[in-house]
Amino acid sequence: MSDNKVSVICCYNKKDVLQGMLYKSLETQTISFEFIPIDNTNNHLFTSASAALNYGARKAKGEYVVFVHQDIRIDSPTFLESLIDHFESHKPCLLGLAGRSEDFHAYSNMKHGKNQDAGSKTLITPVLVQTLDECFIASERDLFLQYQFDECLCDSWHLYAVDLCLSCGKDGIKSYVVPEPAYPPIYW
Repeated sequence: MSDNKVSVICCYNKKDVLQGMLYKSLETQTISFEFIPIDNTNNHLFTSASAALNYGARKAKGEYVVFVHQDIRIDSPTFLESLIDHFESHKPCLLGLAGRSEDFHAYSNMKHGKNQDAGSKTLITPVLVQTLDECFIASERDLFLQYQFDECLCDSWHLYAVDLCLSCGKDGIKSYVVPEPAYPPIYW
C-alpha cells in the first residue's frame, strides 16, 4: 500500500488543459497523493469513460480514489485533506462536488462563468443527494472496486457516475455533495 491515502485519476485528451487546470491546482495540496493520468488523446486507448476510469482505479494504490475531469480547478490547498475528513464522517459513501437530490435540487459550491454558483443551493455541510456529476466523484477504493463503473451500460462518456450512485444506493451506500470550492471550465 502506498503512503498516499488518495489516488487522483484523470482521463484526459488535452494535455495542456490537464496541466493548466487540474494538475496545476493539485500541486498546491498539503498532503501527498498518487496521480494517475490516463492519456486518451484521439480516443486511442479507450472508447468510454467507464473503461478508462476503471483501468485507472485498478492501478490505484490509495485508500481513496478520486475521478476528476481534466478541466477542473481546485482552489483550496487542503482540499484532499478535507475530502478524507468527509469520508471518515460518512463512509461507506460516494462524494462529489455537484449533484441532484431526489426532489431535483442541484447542490454544488462550484463556480462557473463570472463566479456564478453552479448549484441552486450553497453548501456549508455535506448534503445527501441521489446522484453525483461526472466532473468529480470519489470513493473508497475497495468500495469502488466492488461496484465500478458499468462498462456495458455506460459505454460512452456520460452518465457513468449517475449509474454508479444509483447502483450503490440500491445497497444503502449514500452519495454526498461536499462543500468544497472548485471551478469547472469557463464554458460551462
